[in-house]
Amino acid sequence: MQISFIRHGSSNVQKKAITVQGFQGWQQRYENEDIMREMEIPIKTMEVVESSKFIVSSDQKIAVQSATMLTSNVMFIQNPLFREAAVPSLLPVPKWVKCKPEVWLFLGRALWTIGYSKDVESYVEVQRRAKQAADVLVGYANVYQRVSLVGHSYFNTMIGKELRMRGWRGPLLFQNKPWGCTIYTFHEVMEGNAFVTYT
Repeated sequence: MQISFIRHGSSNVQKKAITVQGFQGWQQRYENEDIMREMEIPIKTMEVVESSKFIVSSDQKIAVQSATMLTSNVMFIQNPLFREAAVPSLLPVPKWVKCKPEVWLFLGRALWTIGYSKDVESYVEVQRRAKQAADVLVGYANVYQRVSLVGHSYFNTMIGKELRMRGWRGPLLFQNKPWGCTIYTFHEVMEGNAFVTYT
């Protein structure tokens, strides 16, 4: 069985230095901006999608648009279970400090992982959702064998961790560039009355 994780394409949203208050607005714009359609999609990613028997995406706009570009006329399912783990935007920093959005994202994510979750799902809640997402993907893989998820970098990684705990094989570090593809596999053979996993 194979589950392929594909990161969505790149957003058109600007990435100039902003205050923490500006970061709140930036996150909202990121949710609503279109993806950069002129960016070339890697051949490997297209081949993986074409070979998949079932395709699912997060229901966030950037993932849905990406899945639409990848699948052309092929049907795919949207599911809010696969939404990105949100980053807190109400950060405890001086209002006059300006940083690039990626710095605010890094700071917010770091605080989030140690328990700061003002205005968003907590780390524990997202861990629980990642387990549910892994359950759903494994269920799809049991039926369709080759499944692709068009989703988000951080939450994809959390699902991958859950899969590795269940005997799936795949890299610890995901391809997190736009359109990056990371593949997880699971093989089993019957020996007597026991299942043995191998790669």
